[in-house]
Amino acid sequence: MNTHPGRRPFTSPLLLLGLVSILAGCTTYGYKTPIGENTYPPVDYHKVKLLFGAPDQPYDVIGIVSVQGGTWASAGDMYQKLIKSAAVLGADAVIVTGEGNEKMIIPGVSSTVGTATANSYGNTVDVYGNSTTTAATTTYASPTYIADLPTNKGLAIKFKQEPPDSTH
Repeated sequence: MNTHPGRRPFTSPLLLLGLVSILAGCTTYGYKTPIGENTYPPVDYHKVKLLFGAPDQPYDVIGIVSVQGGTWASAGDMYQKLIKSAAVLGADAVIVTGEGNEKMIIPGVSSTVGTATANSYGNTVDVYGNSTTTAATTTYASPTYIADLPTNKGLAIKFKQEPPDSTH
């Protein structure tokens, strides 16, 4: 790397931490686990209902879904991702079964920069048998960061189809 003597390359642990925080703050991650004997093709997520309790009509649980959001993920972001995860499983609706926070620890970062010089002229040393050495270093550190990340959990459900009325 071509650097000017006395200058250090631009590496800042705080910049790295800031970028990680910004990226983590905008993202939600969805997880889905199908359960049961049947599998269903994905559906348009716009058609999946968000429920906060069991519906009145009969249904089958077809999967478990959960999402983890970034530091600044809104409730809307979390519900949207929960719906999208259920849609991949072919659900008609998702019943929210839990909401909370999970701690994520981002360890601190440190870097040391410095210079060192050693003067030695062949096998020449001073009268005491020592050669000349100088060193200077600087350490930059950032603290450990703890983030509360929102989490939501739910059940992906498929409404049971009513059998056709055979009384006609």
